[in-house]
Amino acid sequence: MKVIRPAALMLALLCAVLSLPAQIVTPVKWKTAIEMTSADKGEIVFSATVLKGWHVYSDDLDPSAGPTPLEITYTTLSSVKLDGPLRYSRPAARQYDDMFECEVSWWEGDFSLRQPFTATA
Repeated sequence: MKVIRPAALMLALLCAVLSLPAQIVTPVKWKTAIEMTSADKGEIVFSATVLKGWHVYSDDLDPSAGPTPLEITYTTLSSVKLDGPLRYSRPAARQYDDMFECEVSWWEGDFSLRQPFTATA
């Protein structure tokens, strides 16, 4: 029986590890729903679940400050008029960040955003 040299063993282990598929991390899971509050009024509800150790920056950040703020883009709004700004299930955490040299705000864990609307047709 031959003795396997440590270098050959390390090479075999390295090849095995490199052949594993890369894991794609999706740190935020989003769900959307529409809740009608009357015949022509309702809310679009965006519910987020953020993995531990991650967070979502708030939409009130200055984009030139560094972190990418939350942005919601509506691709189609036919027969719908948005009524006011997003409402938050809870306030975002706020703290001065030394790396970005500005105050940043973010959410961790579970949170939701609500966009009121009126159906126009």
